Amino acid sequence: ATGRNLERACEKLQWPNLSYCEDVSVPAGPAQADMLKRRIDRNPGDSLAYVALATLALRPGALAAGEEDAVLAAAVRVAPNDVNVLRLQADRLIRAEQWDAAAPALVKLVRDHEDPGASKVLAGMMGQGLASKAIQAQMSRDGHWFSVIVGQCLQPKCPLWQLMVFVPRALELGILTPELSARLISGLRELGAWTDAHALWTRVWGRPLQLV
Repeated sequence: ATGRNLERACEKLQWPNLSYCEDVSVPAGPAQADMLKRRIDRNPGDSLAYVALATLALRPGALAAGEEDAVLAAAVRVAPNDVNVLRLQADRLIRAEQWDAAAPALVKLVRDHEDPGASKVLAGMMGQGLASKAIQAQMSRDGHWFSVIVGQCLQPKCPLWQLMVFVPRALELGILTPELSARLISGLRELGAWTDAHALWTRVWGRPLQLV
């Protein structure tokens, strides 16, 4: 898959004047890594080459042992907003349980790239202690990503109750709109979480819920 992705980049002229594109038949691995490194040597500011090399690092044996971290760090430095770099960065940080650093990368993926995989991961992290706190720290008046996560947690297999710890802060920031609140209340009712549903209704609309 990695090799085909690089081939498509050449076909779409996303790799102009790249020596790699002179021979896309070379199997994805050390040979391609060497080609990309030579391109970086010629132009240290070439962000596309850094992104390609960081992606290629996913292939076992493509880079020397211990080289992956340095390659990813370089890609993050020159292309911090690239969707593939953000995914690689978030994956590495999650595996290391570095939640305070992983949360911003995941939020950026959802907010700026509408990444469905990142929204699922964030939804799953919301009920996990330190990970949950790291996500709460990312909450701001830019609530688009939070609304995406609420929508994700309204899907089957997502424990909706874990969102409740985020509700007070969301209300304070004004990002839990009446429409979003209504969807959340409906989801809580379907789960039989009547107390939470009633509490949220009262907080949003300022009156008791007469009929559920």
